[in-house]
This record gives sequence, C-alpha cells and structure tokens, in this order.
Amino acid sequence: MIRIVENFFTKEELVRIQTFANRDAHFSTSFFDYVYESKDPNAVRERDTSYGLRHRFDFDKSFLGEIIKKNALEKFKVKILKTVHNQGALDKRKLDLFQPHQDETIGNKWNLYVQLQGKEDARNGICFYNDNRKMDIHVGFKQNRAVLFRSNLFHTPNVSKDKETWRTTMTIFILKADFIN
Repeated sequence: MIRIVENFFTKEELVRIQTFANRDAHFSTSFFDYVYESKDPNAVRERDTSYGLRHRFDFDKSFLGEIIKKNALEKFKVKILKTVHNQGALDKRKLDLFQPHQDETIGNKWNLYVQLQGKEDARNGICFYNDNRKMDIHVGFKQNRAVLFRSNLFHTPNVSKDKETWRTTMTIFILKADFIN
C-alpha cells in the first residue's frame, strides 16, 4: 500500500511547520542501527550509519502532532492512535546516498512521510523497491506532499544528481491506527 496526497497541510500550517523547522527545532545527528547490503552492487551502495539530522517531537503533546493527527484523518482517513516512542521526527539531510531499508524493524506498521522543504524534483523524493529489491516506484519531491505506506516496504531517499541538495521532511512511524471508510 502506497497512498499519496498533495497539499497535506493548509498553507498556514505548512508555513508554521517550516518556520519551526528552520528556526526553533533542535536537530542532532541521527543514525540507523542496521546496514543494508544489496545483492546487486550496481543498484545501491552499502549504507553508512549516519542518516542525517533529526528533531524528535512528542506526538501527543506538540502542535506538530495535533496538526498531523487532524490532517491524517481528513486526507488519508486514518486516525493515528499510537506512534513509536510517542514521537514524530523532522529530518534534514543531503540526498547523496541510496539507503534502502524497511522500518517495520522498529515495530511500526505504517509510515507517514511528508515533504516539507527542498528542491522540487523527481530525483529528490522517495523510491520504493519491488520484492526482488529492484527500484520500482519513484515519488518525486514536492513541498507539502504526503506519502502513507506500509513499513515493511523497502524504500530509500532518492539520490539527487546535485549531491549538495538538502531537503526537510517529516516522518511519523505509526504503531496503531484506525482506517476510516
């Protein structure tokens, strides 16, 4: 399951979140706790341990969590009940390395990924792999685009031809949710 929604936040919400990410968020280096090795060395490089910069926030007690809950229900018809460690994350990173991974290893069932700020380009977004671990689906980067997907899907940030490109995204690892028909 991969669902994509444009204009996930209202214009006012997006500006508020971008301002927070650029002025008030406290980012620190974040690390993966695994290494992915591709069977096809031409497809991806081995993963180093640095993810980029991450600001974690309390999902139930922050304005970010409240806005996300409201918009997830409105746009995706999903009521988020529980997140991993009751957190969400803002991420800043360069797009210089494929980092294929699954997130279900941390216990979550779904990922909500929102593109906040960066160069709009098909190569700056997120890629998904098929069952043979070959890149299959590309979702380009577009400000205020949200992607909801199963955490067991192998995915990676896409690599920009401009290795100095930075982007800001938001990730919510969902443990428990109700999908509304």
